[in-house]
Amino acid sequence: MRVRPIALVLGVLPALAAGCAYHPGSFHEPMGPEFAGERVTVGCLDVAVARHDDAVVEGPAIAYEFGNSCDAPARVDLGAIVVTGRTTSGREVAMYPYDPDGVIRPGRLEARRYGREIIEYRAPVAERVVMACVDVAPIAGDPAVRSRVVCVAAGAAAAPARPTPDLDDLDHPDPTIPTPPARRALAREAEAAADAAAADGRAAAAVDVDVDGAGATEASW
Repeated sequence: MRVRPIALVLGVLPALAAGCAYHPGSFHEPMGPEFAGERVTVGCLDVAVARHDDAVVEGPAIAYEFGNSCDAPARVDLGAIVVTGRTTSGREVAMYPYDPDGVIRPGRLEARRYGREIIEYRAPVAERVVMACVDVAPIAGDPAVRSRVVCVAAGAAAAPARPTPDLDDLDHPDPTIPTPPARRALAREAEAAADAAAADGRAAAAVDVDVDGAGATEASW
């Protein structure tokens, strides 16, 4: 049996800060903290990339914070970002946003505004991913922008992805889940134990009634 993991895709469009202008190149919210993580500038966007630790997620989660340094709206396409994972054995694998509801789509960030998003990524391998390298360049939707790669540790919360159902359920059954014959045997054992306990209880009740001198041969409870 496979348990559907919980997705971590917080938000779709940038979280705009109404009334507060972003200062170009500051990597800082006007009335809040600095952007966390490694910083790059892609076109009009100042972007910070950091790992996000969360015990709920199955794959690495990446936090993005970004500000529009231009005086015109800027395209923000989080789904176009290219992420490559490195496993414990040193293997490099492509990673994809975990988006079961299809909510990640391009958005528009107004002039001098900023936003933040957290996205979980998955890789089609069973090994643990220990590092994620993020090419942020595609976020602006401009193919002329050169690659901007930032690598972050995946974090302790990034568990290995489960194999596909045919490998997981057929070739490698979970040893902690009893097979149907084992479940039937356990059910028979439980039923026999229950019958024995009931018989012991009836005998004890009959003895108690006789000892009390009530002269009853049956007891109800």
